[in-house]
Amino acid sequence: MGIDNYRIDEGREFAFEDAKNANNNLVRQSAQMHGHDLEVWVGYRFDTVSPKTNKPRQASGYCKLAYLQNQWKIISLL
Repeated sequence: MGIDNYRIDEGREFAFEDAKNANNNLVRQSAQMHGHDLEVWVGYRFDTVSPKTNKPRQASGYCKLAYLQNQWKIISLL
């Protein structure tokens, strides 16, 4: 129903420097599949409207990036 007031959620950043051997299964599997060693998760929040209730609500998640072939690549945005 739309995204308003998108913002970085400070304090919710995670860096996985040895991603292929990370304790986090999602990070480890992604790194092994795509071949990167560095993965960063940046928390975000935004305001929206619930499609079920039609009431305002706040949503959040992580933008996931990987450093591969000397470039930052987005793994997951929203």
